[in-house]
Amino acid sequence: MSATVHLHIGEPKTGTTYIQAMLFHHRERLLEAGLLVPGRNLDHIRAGHDVLGRARTAGTHSTEGAWDALAVEITGYPCRHALVSMEMLTRARPRQVERAVAAFGADADVRVVVTARELSRLVPARWQESVQFRKSWSLDDYLSGVLAGSRDRQGSDASRHFWGLHDTPTTVRTWAESVGLERVSLVTLPSEGATPDELWVRFGRALGLDFAGFEAVAQANASLGAASAELMRRVNEALAETDLGDADHARICRKFLGKTVLPQRKDSESSIEMPAAFVESSRAHSEELVAELKGLGVRVVGDLDDLLPSDDPGSAVAPPEEAQVASAAVDAMAALIEQNAQLLRSSRRRGKDLPFAEVE
Repeated sequence: MSATVHLHIGEPKTGTTYIQAMLFHHRERLLEAGLLVPGRNLDHIRAGHDVLGRARTAGTHSTEGAWDALAVEITGYPCRHALVSMEMLTRARPRQVERAVAAFGADADVRVVVTARELSRLVPARWQESVQFRKSWSLDDYLSGVLAGSRDRQGSDASRHFWGLHDTPTTVRTWAESVGLERVSLVTLPSEGATPDELWVRFGRALGLDFAGFEAVAQANASLGAASAELMRRVNEALAETDLGDADHARICRKFLGKTVLPQRKDSESSIEMPAAFVESSRAHSEELVAELKGLGVRVVGDLDDLLPSDDPGSAVAPPEEAQVASAAVDAMAALIEQNAQLLRSSRRRGKDLPFAEVE
């Protein structure tokens, strides 16, 4: 096989959705430049879950054979470069890594790209993402679990949740054992103030390609403000003892409320920031990570200093006001009522009626 296969394995919340949106939007132009992005974004998601041994994605799509299907498409297409992008592959264990790499053939030139982000921005971002995935821990509880002690993948729930995906030196070592350290690149998320396309250009350099001059695409993975995240956290607590399945939670809570309705409120809500009480522990972990990465000698596209916090002492972050949470709840309820009304109208046009209880 002549193509160099690049595996973008994450980390989550490091601009991965932006990178993937650019890759799939510009597939034809990239193919002309010699880079094949096979299949659809969903195919990459399913393939990643296949490698991780998960039979289905969000309880819906089967993943069996998905990784091998992408490998077959890549090995059968005449191109200089090919790319698979799935940000959860930082969780892969050594045997899973070996299986993923072997799918491209014994003589394949497989290279790995890891994207990383500074902790004081990353940890709060992971918390707000986690509440969209049914978690109900508070921000303070989450930060305490993540930043206390060592990077423990076997520690508290919060520690496992975070460091299982963001222990960058361990990720580099695990994949380097299969492909060789010289074939691993670490792309750092640019510091605040960089040009909007700097991450995209850096990502291209990691592949050995020029990604300058590409038209930007709309961001698809909108984040939440503090009040909306707190609302979703409380909803998750209220749903904990119900029989709502994960697939239904994903459709209603995450995709509809978390990705469609509540992000529209972000500009009117306070942002989710690292509280001052956790700044020093975050800085200590950041310095430890950077020191380990320097010791490994991994190729860096960007600057390891991008992974160190600024000298900002941090914010005296207060919980969102109850009025803001209530306002978010009203918007969420109104959107759900309108959605249900649309379902009722559609059902009646088909001569059916949904089983809502009638109140006398």
